[in-house]
Amino acid sequence: MTGPSCPRRVGTVTFRAVILPALTWLALPLLLGPLLASRSRRGEAIARVVLAGFTVGALVVGAETAVPGELARYAAATPGNALFVSLTLGLLIGALGPWPWPPDRWPQVVALPVLAGAVAAMWGNGPHWSGLLLGAVLGALPLVAGRTLPGGGVVREPDLSEAAPGWWLAITAAIALAEPLVLILLLPMPWLLPGRRRGWPTPVLRRLCMPLLALAFGVALVWLAVTVAGTPWIRLGDYISAAPLSAGAERLAAVLALGMVVALAAPWPLTPIAPLLLPVPAVVLLAHRFATDLAPQGVAAWLPAVAMFLVPSAVMEAFRGRWAGALGSIAVLGGLLGNAWGLVAGLVLALVSVTPSLRRTAPVRGVDRVTFLTSPWLAAPVAGALAVVVAALLRSEVVLATLLTAGLATALARRAAPPVRTP
Repeated sequence: MTGPSCPRRVGTVTFRAVILPALTWLALPLLLGPLLASRSRRGEAIARVVLAGFTVGALVVGAETAVPGELARYAAATPGNALFVSLTLGLLIGALGPWPWPPDRWPQVVALPVLAGAVAAMWGNGPHWSGLLLGAVLGALPLVAGRTLPGGGVVREPDLSEAAPGWWLAITAAIALAEPLVLILLLPMPWLLPGRRRGWPTPVLRRLCMPLLALAFGVALVWLAVTVAGTPWIRLGDYISAAPLSAGAERLAAVLALGMVVALAAPWPLTPIAPLLLPVPAVVLLAHRFATDLAPQGVAAWLPAVAMFLVPSAVMEAFRGRWAGALGSIAVLGGLLGNAWGLVAGLVLALVSVTPSLRRTAPVRGVDRVTFLTSPWLAAPVAGALAVVVAALLRSEVVLATLLTAGLATALARRAAPPVRTP
């Protein structure tokens, strides 16, 4: 995504554009909003952080800066640049304005610094008023629309208290530390152990379908990688330098790797087949290693197709109130982005998504579980992680990042409803 009439500089986004943008630092107090918001408006406070992350990310990607003074000079260069900056800053103002009425006081207070930065960016040259007004309407639309929909604040999850979470922790540590390529075959194994787990599908075929599919993709991937490398003990982190793949082989390896990741994560509509969440942190870590160390070009080439599956899955799960599944899909997407920010945000979302499984929050099977929407200490990290994934996704997938932002903000801003029992 680039701003109108904005020639792209050679290379990646500059250090100054990423580390020193004033609007980024001024937006950090927004993370206090979910901590200070009332319980019924906590989802709305998270939605404002996500929308702010989208707009600041759009400025960094389109204008390659978010410093108010540099944005003012960029907007003064051409009318197209002025329209782009005004539209984007209008989105920010609309996302942080005092609506829906009556506003929650503290989220409005912590938004004042970044709003002041937005005004400073438009000071002197004057905004493009039509673009500013349109942006403000579009920025406020998800919040206003969300408040008209019931059902916010409810997390509809089955009882996911699977046995032996130590299996997943041990496998995650092994992939993170030792990294032998063959260890990726361990990820589907806990599903294939004998015995019935609470919350697992009762029919054997349903329970084994996705694990067996993931294992098949994993075996094919390991066979291809070992054939090229000549040894089964090569480390995943060393693969790209020790045994580089040809362009065709890398695309094939990426297909197998992404197939394994999707089968393990089981996003909607695969959730009824394998509604398990505990392996998500390991899957996020594995997805990142695939995107950086095994087949980076191949994963980048197939990322739009996978994102077209994960983004609607996350939005649908969010509107259904199944936030664990929504956060899991976004976490996997963050891992596949192939950068450190996406990995950290993905791991945060993955760990929060498995909280209902690791910590018993409902003693009765079928009772709705609530996680970050009722815990302010989980809400702030989730808000920051969602904003990071949305901003990072803007680098490559503008339309999908917009869909994800609008869908999540609308779902989060819904009115809080009392918990209900689910079958």
